[in-house]
Amino acid sequence: MPSSLGELLVTLLDPLPQEKLRKIPRGLMNLSIQQIVPEDVALMEALLATFGEAFDQVETYGNPPSADYLRQLLDSDYFIAIAALKEGVRFVA
Repeated sequence: MPSSLGELLVTLLDPLPQEKLRKIPRGLMNLSIQQIVPEDVALMEALLATFGEAFDQVETYGNPPSADYLRQLLDSDYFIAIAALKEGVRFVA
């Protein structure tokens, strides 16, 4: 069993069979995936804003919890948030 998020992603994504690599859009090949950690509160806020836009619930996600709450959540053992980043443009999930 992988001991870290990075090892888990490597296990899931590497090596991809050539036929699957051909199906991945070129623009997605340059993404970097990272876990959002307590020091990344601004990135977590961007994630919530993206959810608001994606799910047409800006009023729900537009008023995020406090930075202290988000830091505690991101530091907990029961929650994980992951961001995909591409050349300075953030795609979060």
